[in-house]
Amino acid sequence: MEIVLAVAAGVAAFVVAAAVGTAARSHVPAVLLGLLFLLAVLAVARFAGILYALPVGVVIIEAFDWYFLPPLRNLDGATVLVLGLFLAMSVIVGAVATQVGRRAVRSEQARGVLADEQAALRRVATLVARQPLPAEVFAAVTEEAGKLLDLESAHLMVYERNETASVVGAWTPAGIGPPVGTRVPLEKENIMGRVFRTHQPARIDDYSDLRGAVAWKVRTTGVAAAVGTPVVAGGRVWGVMVVGSSRPEALPVDTVMRIGAFTELVATAIANTEAREELERIAAEQAALGRVATLVAEAVPPGDVFTAVTAEVASIFGVPIAGLVRYEREGAATVIAGAGEISPYITVAVSR
Repeated sequence: MEIVLAVAAGVAAFVVAAAVGTAARSHVPAVLLGLLFLLAVLAVARFAGILYALPVGVVIIEAFDWYFLPPLRNLDGATVLVLGLFLAMSVIVGAVATQVGRRAVRSEQARGVLADEQAALRRVATLVARQPLPAEVFAAVTEEAGKLLDLESAHLMVYERNETASVVGAWTPAGIGPPVGTRVPLEKENIMGRVFRTHQPARIDDYSDLRGAVAWKVRTTGVAAAVGTPVVAGGRVWGVMVVGSSRPEALPVDTVMRIGAFTELVATAIANTEAREELERIAAEQAALGRVATLVAEAVPPGDVFTAVTAEVASIFGVPIAGLVRYEREGAATVIAGAGEISPYITVAVSR
């Protein structure tokens, strides 16, 4: 279509230039008319592009030469052939130049998008490397993903045992979508439910015909399409990253891949947190065993050792009650040490 329009523009420019040249031949200086034609070509190049400017410029030069500067030419077969060849050549060159220019622009835009994506991932990766609180990572990941994809909402959710998903990270510049702490049921017709059942990315391109409370709530917020990617941590589907758009068109096909880079960082943060908690637990256990072993080595009274053991157990497991019970004959047991609320019952015999 653009080539046809360029040819039409060239033919129209030739007719106009020939008519103007013929009318101005006797009373307009050649330099002035040539300057006016040049300005016309520059205007076409500025507002319509090289695809139109090139054929318009070529045919205007031909019209200026043939119908203004002597010797003049008639529009015979040879003239039409030459004009057609020049017009076709200029349109082809203009089309190639336009295509190359568009490819260069798209390539530059793609490099810009890639640079923005890498910068966002570096910021999140730097945050993860500092091993902050998980809530900080969740908030940063959702914000970076939402801003990078230029969407209306981004939510990070963790799956619960009661067939629900809890929002642990939310970014909604327009104030739409559930805030952090909201629990959403895993219905069949929503992104969270689909990802939970299939362990695969899922997308919904149109919420208008979906059933369920979640789909209805999504429609009320203006979201028309959504994409979700699972967060896999420790070999299990820990949660899901969901992004939504209120635009009528479907989300790009590469949305899943681009979200996946952020969910991998979330998984790393979760793994770091679990590893840190595991190391802290092991260190606490070793320290507790060391303290009890020191008491035994110092030959303190058994009662003190038993009390220390129950106190350390209560502390490690984070429970309010811990007791050490000795079995007696005739079906009875005696509490010989305790920590917390059981302490008043030390040395009291109880039936087994």
